[in-house]
Amino acid sequence: MLGWEFPPTITGGLGVHCFELVSSLGKLGVEVDLYLPLQKSPPVPPHPKVRIIQVGSGMGVGAYGRATGGLAPDNYSRDLIGAIEDFAHLSAAAIKSSGTRYDLVHCHDWLTISAGVMARRALGIPLVLTMHSTEYDRNPVPWNWISDIESLGVKIADRTIAVSERMKGSLVGKLGADPGKVRVVYNGIDTAKYRKKEGGARKEKLVLFLGRLTHQKGPEQFLRAAEKVRRHNKDVRFLVVGEGGLLPRLISLSIELGIADRVSFWGFVPENEKREIYSLCDVYVMPSVSEPFGISALEAMASGTPCIISKNSGVSEIARNCLLVDFWDVDEMASQILALLRYPSMSRVMSSHELKDASRLGWEETAKKTITVYNEVLGI
Repeated sequence: MLGWEFPPTITGGLGVHCFELVSSLGKLGVEVDLYLPLQKSPPVPPHPKVRIIQVGSGMGVGAYGRATGGLAPDNYSRDLIGAIEDFAHLSAAAIKSSGTRYDLVHCHDWLTISAGVMARRALGIPLVLTMHSTEYDRNPVPWNWISDIESLGVKIADRTIAVSERMKGSLVGKLGADPGKVRVVYNGIDTAKYRKKEGGARKEKLVLFLGRLTHQKGPEQFLRAAEKVRRHNKDVRFLVVGEGGLLPRLISLSIELGIADRVSFWGFVPENEKREIYSLCDVYVMPSVSEPFGISALEAMASGTPCIISKNSGVSEIARNCLLVDFWDVDEMASQILALLRYPSMSRVMSSHELKDASRLGWEETAKKTITVYNEVLGI
């Protein structure tokens, strides 16, 4: 398997997915060698059947970049492209010289597609590609360089795993994937890791946005809905957790809307603190403009926090007891937030049903369905 990030150093759902997937595959008896670019902190294998092999050095390729002169759009660090290209060559060489007889190679997203294609060609074994998002999802103006890599990946891969039906449609419609070679496997959640929401007589209510501060995730819509909520309920604080290029704009917008005193920008928080935040908040809002899945919604559900999620999210296909909203409809978003704050019985019922939903969406099921895809390409 070829990954890009891994705990303890992660920035989003891709790192969470890789950790949980290889852990569950190991428990099911699958031996996995996970090749990663050099991490900031040494990753620890989560299971005896999982080996982690880092490629690169302190002066070379790393998951979080190195100094190069390459040019890239503002959404991407200027050293990322060089790091990706180096990882592809270094990992393919390491795989070929390892002496290990691999059955197949599995890569994730555009970051590792080049490495996966090189490994497939070097060893002559099947390639499985998991697509967690596409360039069309991440940026209002997609960068063709990345879209071309994604298109190449879905066409060369023997099977492509999409994290939702919505993602499958995008892969087929925008990247030219063969629908007969795309399988949908949803993400999972380990409910045991999340602290359950506790009741209390806290006067100030907390409404949470958690995600990268980019156009894709809809933080501006969150703030515009927050302003409307504040007109009717003064005892609400809005938490914006995450980092990204929109932060200056969001701070300015909170001032323009007159809610700067009621909005707290917390930046990036580690996993243990994030779990605490979910359990403390009264409402979680995921107003994504485009969201192929949305693991954070499952995390909030596993904490028993009532969720309002975008109709444009893949997780809405399986989260049957969350409230759904169009990302652009900030009036409806505000109405849903107010309803959950005003009616405790509604909030309690949603919390209970969301916990039940989350409990049936374990990572073991994700791993079993992934093994089914492996068996397809291996003819087993």
